[in-house]
Amino acid sequence: MAENQDQATDNLDQQDTQETQDTQQTLNTETQDWKTNLSDEYKQDPTAEKFKDVNSLFKSYKSLQGKIGKDKVVVPGEGASKEEKSSFFSQIGRPDTPNDYKISDETMNKVPPEFRNEDEQKEFNKVAHKAGLTGQQYNLITDWHFDQTGQKIGKIQQEKEQSKQKGENALRKEWGKAFDSKLQLGERALNEYGNDKAREKLTKARLNNDPDIIKLLSNAGEGLSEDTISGKPTGSLMTPGVAQREVAKIMGDMKHPYWKKDHPEHKFAVQRVEQLNQMAHPE
Repeated sequence: MAENQDQATDNLDQQDTQETQDTQQTLNTETQDWKTNLSDEYKQDPTAEKFKDVNSLFKSYKSLQGKIGKDKVVVPGEGASKEEKSSFFSQIGRPDTPNDYKISDETMNKVPPEFRNEDEQKEFNKVAHKAGLTGQQYNLITDWHFDQTGQKIGKIQQEKEQSKQKGENALRKEWGKAFDSKLQLGERALNEYGNDKAREKLTKARLNNDPDIIKLLSNAGEGLSEDTISGKPTGSLMTPGVAQREVAKIMGDMKHPYWKKDHPEHKFAVQRVEQLNQMAHPE
């Protein structure tokens, strides 16, 4: 009786052992063969070797999903589509449209209004939006750009003013009290022979402050100011010394229309003498 019970117990133990072995073999087979359902593209991928079975793969994926969470974004890879990149840019803070980029008044005022280019700024906004710049990045870049541009403009304007002052000082020293009259002669020549384009070119080339150019125009103006007292006076401009000599010449010529009230040019001669006296005594 006891022998029969022992035999039965041995049979059960052998059966359990066999079932355990079969189960383990099945698990081993599944572990080894879990990649058989993958496409050829992924079977040879080194990443697949990191997982022993489907369960470990799923566990890893679930863990990764939890880490990403709602407050995380996935950086698009090199082969990401345009839509994926656009979505990423929007998630990290890029404005909806290029027009939504705004430059603060503080930044804008770093560049004088006459040097701002609205069309150029709109084009830059388009590029910034395409590049995915956030509002903060955009502000940092534009503030730096406006600051640099403002400094350059300020330096150029300072140099222009210094150049103008240097040229003016040289001419004042050379012309003395006739300085203003000489400038008026140059202005007259420019009005006679030049135009707005000529003025603009002189200004851009900074020649309007060049002593040699100013003297050239002044000399040209003197040629226009010759007075023959035929018709009304020309309103010519002279240096004080030349004007004084001209007045003396008229005063010393008793046949001059200035002295003859019935002369048809008397009125013009009187006006001319008044002009000459003003030029002779500009102060």
